[in-house]
Amino acid sequence: MGYLDGRLRLMPAWEITVAGHPLALGVLTAGLVLPGVFFTALALYPIADWRIAGGRPPRGLLPPTPGDAANRTAVGVAGITLYGLLWAAAANDQIAYHLHLDLYTVTWSFRVLVLTGPAVAFLITRNICHGLADRRHDEELHGWETGRIVRSPQGGYTEIREPVPAHQIPQGGPMPCTTQT
Repeated sequence: MGYLDGRLRLMPAWEITVAGHPLALGVLTAGLVLPGVFFTALALYPIADWRIAGGRPPRGLLPPTPGDAANRTAVGVAGITLYGLLWAAAANDQIAYHLHLDLYTVTWSFRVLVLTGPAVAFLITRNICHGLADRRHDEELHGWETGRIVRSPQGGYTEIREPVPAHQIPQGGPMPCTTQT
């Protein structure tokens, strides 16, 4: 109920007159139309997952690397961010009261955050997943970092790396760096 209440609190108070009676579009839109769109999107998500994941998703509980499912992970984080922001917006009056802020400032802040927060969360999560995949690929090619640095007779410095154990390298050799667009 929290995210539904958050949507109701964030929706502008639009109103039209139909046959001499007022019709509150803010309540109609936030209480009927948006939940319908939300649950329809949830029902169609498995179909969209093929496109998001770039083909058939990997089998098993977890993908081999975070970069393999970067888009899927980022969509999930964006959805959780949207849900959390709407849930927090349900308490905008309490937030304004306890932080001694203007209620309209808090409401407008949540309106902006609900529109921009999921997109920002998507981009940040996708970049983190690709960074983790690049790091794992680097470890598979060059070995693990040991933290030991030695000086050569010529005065240069090199890091000692341990080879990755054979049982930890995925079958088929090192995983290529996956970059999905």
